[in-house]
Amino acid sequence: MARTISTVTASALVCGTLMFSAPLAAAAPSGTAPADGGAGVHVRVDQRFALENLVESWMPGRGGPMRVLVLASEPAVAEQEGSVFFLYDPVRSAQTGPIWLSGDTAATSVDHWSDVAFSYPAPGTKRLEVRYGLPGNPLAAPVVASVTGTR
Repeated sequence: MARTISTVTASALVCGTLMFSAPLAAAAPSGTAPADGGAGVHVRVDQRFALENLVESWMPGRGGPMRVLVLASEPAVAEQEGSVFFLYDPVRSAQTGPIWLSGDTAATSVDHWSDVAFSYPAPGTKRLEVRYGLPGNPLAAPVVASVTGTR
């Protein structure tokens, strides 16, 4: 059964950043529905991508709210000195990005899993992975989440 939430309150935090402060109708396009068992995070059902350990969220941006993908849960990886979370494109064999710290501030990596927030891949991108490790040695870094194009 779908719930309707008209306003997301200031207590709704995702990635340590306030995601919404306006009525949901103004922040999200139609077709948005509660996810995560009604945990307060909203996602849009998007049949173009398969998400693994990722959910859709919203982040304030310069031109209004922007859709981002965030980690759904803390990955089961051992903390290692110097290791960070970063985006990797396995088809190009290259680190990619950005990871959004806010709607207008980006980074190539972040220290904490809850800070991972990135835009959907560009059309034609086959797969993007979130890895945890040393960006200089990406193949040794385990994949903790991924988004794969289905079309």
